[in-house]
Amino acid sequence: MGDELALFRDAEGPLDLEQQRTLLATLVDAAPVAILLVDGEGRIALVNREVEKLFGHARDALLGQPIEMLVPQGSRVAHPSWRKSYSDAPRARPMGAGRALHGVRRDGTRVPVEIALQPVATGRGTHTLAVVVDLSERRQLERRFEAVVESAPTAMVMTDQHGRILLVNRETERMFGYARQELLGDSVERLVPLRFRSAHPQLRDGYFAQPEVRRMGAGRELYGLRKDGSEVPIEIGLNPIQTDDGLVVLSAIVDIEERKRLDAARQENLELEERVRERTAELARHAEDLQRANQALERSNMELREFAYVASHDLQSPLRSISGFVQLLQRRYRDVLDAQALGWIESAVQAAGRMSNLIRDLLEYSHIDSRARPFQPVQLGEVVDDALDMLAASIADARATVVQDALPTVPGDRSQLVQLFQNLIGNAIKYHGPELPVVHIRCRENAGELRVSVTDNGIGIPPEQRERVFELFRRLHSTQTYPGTGIGLAVARRVVERHGGRIWIEPESAAERGPGTTFTFTLLLAQGDT
Repeated sequence: MGDELALFRDAEGPLDLEQQRTLLATLVDAAPVAILLVDGEGRIALVNREVEKLFGHARDALLGQPIEMLVPQGSRVAHPSWRKSYSDAPRARPMGAGRALHGVRRDGTRVPVEIALQPVATGRGTHTLAVVVDLSERRQLERRFEAVVESAPTAMVMTDQHGRILLVNRETERMFGYARQELLGDSVERLVPLRFRSAHPQLRDGYFAQPEVRRMGAGRELYGLRKDGSEVPIEIGLNPIQTDDGLVVLSAIVDIEERKRLDAARQENLELEERVRERTAELARHAEDLQRANQALERSNMELREFAYVASHDLQSPLRSISGFVQLLQRRYRDVLDAQALGWIESAVQAAGRMSNLIRDLLEYSHIDSRARPFQPVQLGEVVDDALDMLAASIADARATVVQDALPTVPGDRSQLVQLFQNLIGNAIKYHGPELPVVHIRCRENAGELRVSVTDNGIGIPPEQRERVFELFRRLHSTQTYPGTGIGLAVARRVVERHGGRIWIEPESAAERGPGTTFTFTLLLAQGDT
């Protein structure tokens, strides 16, 4: 009791009864939750400041009034009988017990609440102390969570430890062919093929015994059972979530039937490529046969590039889904998780962003040939202006200066030439040194071709790396130091080669001009093959 009584002591000794009452009244009024005291007749005997704030009534307007004035109109008739039942057998009732409750504010709006009740014996009989918590913000978060799950592009199923389905979204109905009400409350085994169904409860119990986040595709090959009896190959990502009602699992289910078809097609292409290589080796001694083999190989490579485009494009959807749910976990459980867990989530978000950028750049790389357009006369000065417009934000942030010579008209693919200058100028700005970036674009004609140079005052490139920087995914710095995917210069080389030119780094740039790099490429001045 010593610690408890310390509250009622001051420097001069124990507080007298009146001082104790004053202190208790102050504590109740300052409490961060709404507190009411109701007498045996249902009249409000005491409220604190938070009650006024929650319900919008002044204190004087509440004291002595029946508690039913804070009860929604539809429940007021029945409320006195509920109150009497409680008075006949008063007991402590914790938060969340019983039915979903609402209060009504002075302006008539309803507010979802939780109420804890405690009988209190007083000199005027037994009163009831009610602690009321506003659930508005929690309900809003729950509605947002439900909206995110409902609009997810993957099937989402939430189950409890007994395998009962608690929640499904629209995509679950579409994938499995059931109406929502057919699934809610039913066993998740309904969605498991018959040949796996008997073993599934044991697997589920094992997972709940050691719950952990399980990513898509982890473990065995899985199938789901549709309402019409057909099976669908799936991948499942599992996320355990601790709730007030115990542990539940949120499953993200992806239909991979189309992906398996693409994998089969890829295998066929790989086998075809192998046969082409064998045929090429066999006919290497014969020029005509070798030419036919090369044509077949080019067709095969074009098919593979198209497949790479399709496969990369299809990776974006599950990647966005994973990123969305990780960010949802980050927002929803920021106050629950420790710093290490939040750090892991942030790392996952960043990794998803880097993967998205990589897939995007791979798509751009694959488009160079697959989306090639016939060459038309292109004014290079306008091309550079377009590239500078796209880089306007980077130029402003770095306070960069770009100076260009008068540039002529050449035959080419305008959009690809814009991409070429955008990559080279963007690199020059990104890899700048301590000085403000300055980029010079120069050109000169030589033997029927145009030689264009892009020179910067940046950190430079070591001589031994000047050929390798044009390789796909080749990076000289970490992504933490200079973000990127290592594809930009590979794209630049592909564009230049498609225009019948070549690109290189001037070997004398570092020695003659100090820090910096000069990229030089050539373009044909006359119409050539496209």
